[in-house]
Amino acid sequence: MCSINLAILLLTLASGVSLLIWGFRNEGVGIVVAKVFGFIIIIISSLMFLSVSYSCLSHVSNGKYSRSSSHHRMHNKDNDNCNHKQFCKKHMQVEKQN
Repeated sequence: MCSINLAILLLTLASGVSLLIWGFRNEGVGIVVAKVFGFIIIIISSLMFLSVSYSCLSHVSNGKYSRSSSHHRMHNKDNDNCNHKQFCKKHMQVEKQN
């Protein structure tokens, strides 16, 4: 989920920068609005980017984002009671055999 949020925020930051560049390079109607919206978008997306980055890094450093270990934690010791049967390869193979 972190990668999706970061990608959306980078696209938002790029659109804010492009609005700001367009506002500085052109003359006429709408450049003031483009500059204001460009600055607002850049400031908000930069703050959100820092927030999401910090959140993602804290999840990774606490071990909450590891996909390989999460699969093993969902199984019990005997591997018979699985909490995510629809995604578990072991249960899918058993259902195909039946």
